Amino acid sequence: MVEGATLDSTRRTLPLRSAVLLSLGAMIVSLIWLSTSARVPSLARAMVAFVTYLVPSVARISSETSNPMVSEVILSIQWLFFPIYIVNLFYFRPPWAAWVKAETKRSNEAAKKRINPLITVVLALLCLLSILGSCGVVDFPSFYNGGYIYPREDGQFWAFRAVYESNAVLALYAWVGPLLDAFVIFIFATIIFQFRGIFAGTARGD
Repeated sequence: MVEGATLDSTRRTLPLRSAVLLSLGAMIVSLIWLSTSARVPSLARAMVAFVTYLVPSVARISSETSNPMVSEVILSIQWLFFPIYIVNLFYFRPPWAAWVKAETKRSNEAAKKRINPLITVVLALLCLLSILGSCGVVDFPSFYNGGYIYPREDGQFWAFRAVYESNAVLALYAWVGPLLDAFVIFIFATIIFQFRGIFAGTARGD
């Protein structure tokens, strides 16, 4: 039964893992292509125009780089995967599904006191602030609004400065950004829909 559950879990995560690997491949290809070609096709420009209209951080971050058009292409390609991540996360493990709630409850009852309610609450609040920041309701950074690295400052942490100074670092940032923002939304939804199940083990262990 445990083996079957493990197999089911592997199958459920396969589409998401495939999408992550595909986006990684797209990142590498776009980086190599743009580093060897100065010409951006009209189709790529149309894609960039569409994504920059929907994702404000693309134009903001790119405006601070030495080659804004190349930066916009690198960032835009990765944001095309954001809806794919969201669909995969919520379709294959919907937080509101009864089987997910039951699975979470069993897991946390077995964990007993290993779950810290305070950490869970803080995580939920951080996720909420990030989501509200993306929506422009509060001033809080997210990858969607570019708040982690924009605006560019001379005294910025070296890793953040490197995003503007290296296409390779920019591409890595572009790859992880949409994925992490998708997980922020998924984690927040999971905590909300499975609140009782998450704390079941802690409550019984007290």
